[in-house]
Amino acid sequence: MKNLIVLLFVSLCLFTSCQKKVAEENFSVEMCDTATPLTDLPWLNKIVSDNGNCTLFKGAKIYSYSYEGKRVFFLQNPSFSRTVTCIFVLYDCLGNNISPTTTSEWEKFEQNRKEETLLWEKK
Repeated sequence: MKNLIVLLFVSLCLFTSCQKKVAEENFSVEMCDTATPLTDLPWLNKIVSDNGNCTLFKGAKIYSYSYEGKRVFFLQNPSFSRTVTCIFVLYDCLGNNISPTTTSEWEKFEQNRKEETLLWEKK
């Protein structure tokens, strides 16, 4: 009986550590293989450094979300100027603009996004 308890305890420890490792690997993939996307993703670093194609105004924010099983980045730029084309932009991990093109697609994004994290705000 003692051997059975020891075997169950060792099995439980091994199973628990495997689960934890899988969870850590999934988290890493979800964050585009980095824990610090603002510095490690060149396209995102370029945006927050004001070196991109977009003029960011005071109050601009970048959020990270989980959406449809992937990590996405959402730029909100508080400008009401017709000359600014980057008021609301959704990016994937590679920096591709994957912004919805219709009102219903934006509503779907807003309803189904998860794990909101504010990554950056222009002061």
